Amino acid sequence: MTTRALVFAAKFILVSVPLTWIWIEWGRWAYAPIFMAVSGPIYDFLGIETFQGGVRERYINYIPFLVLMVVTPRLGWTRRIGGLLGGCLVIFVFQIAFNGWVQVAFPGGARTAEGGFSLYFPAILFSDALPLILWALICQDFVSNAASEAFEKWGLAKRD
Repeated sequence: MTTRALVFAAKFILVSVPLTWIWIEWGRWAYAPIFMAVSGPIYDFLGIETFQGGVRERYINYIPFLVLMVVTPRLGWTRRIGGLLGGCLVIFVFQIAFNGWVQVAFPGGARTAEGGFSLYFPAILFSDALPLILWALICQDFVSNAASEAFEKWGLAKRD
């Protein structure tokens, strides 16, 4: 178990470091026009007049999701590809919703609005956790087996 966990962690680091660098150096700049082209009409339809930005740093949540989906062992290609496509779509939709939520939390762009941060902070936490949540749902067999093995090893397994 320990060796497998270390191999998984090493793979995660080896894949995530270059992908993060690519995202920071090139990806986020390429993604912004695509995101705005798709989200702009949706925001217009919803009556969101100004895109406040400030949440673009959260767009990197594709990277941990992608890395987890790529390095998860014993995952069939159908589930891996389907999970990647479906998960990226969910992340994209959430990013649109997150930007809309910023409009609700800070109307008119006033980052000092009373109570705004109390609305904004839970969305930030969810945004940061979303890749892990999606991965755990898509790869539930792997996560369940890994958790069971860990609980048994640590003596926390359910006893009859």
